[in-house]
Amino acid sequence: MAFDIGSPQGRDIWIFEIASATLTRLTSAGSNVRPEWSPDGQRVLYRQVTPRKGIWWQPANGSGTPELLVEVPGGPNEGVISPDGRTLMYRTDEGTGDQYVITMPLDKSAPPTPLVTKAVNWAPRFSPNGQ
Repeated sequence: MAFDIGSPQGRDIWIFEIASATLTRLTSAGSNVRPEWSPDGQRVLYRQVTPRKGIWWQPANGSGTPELLVEVPGGPNEGVISPDGRTLMYRTDEGTGDQYVITMPLDKSAPPTPLVTKAVNWAPRFSPNGQ
């Protein structure tokens, strides 16, 4: 299981291994929330709200460093990865009441593309077949 835990210093992503009942801290810088697993279970995607707003990910076993996938100046809400592991979909809030649902290839071969704009959007998800 992946979840965020708060403290006076901020929020961090933690991994709980059910079989061994082991709790391991994954993030330790800034304030990080809304973890989502990659389809292959190897990485955890999350949003960082401070100090650098964006969607990040890192290996779930803690072996690697965090990687910024996309910086979102207005602030990201949540991000998810397509079932084939190739596309990131995330939601932003520009502070105007309008939210945007945006996709981009994880290999960064194309810029982020808005799918839905200027609306109130919540919790976008890919269907199981990736559509």
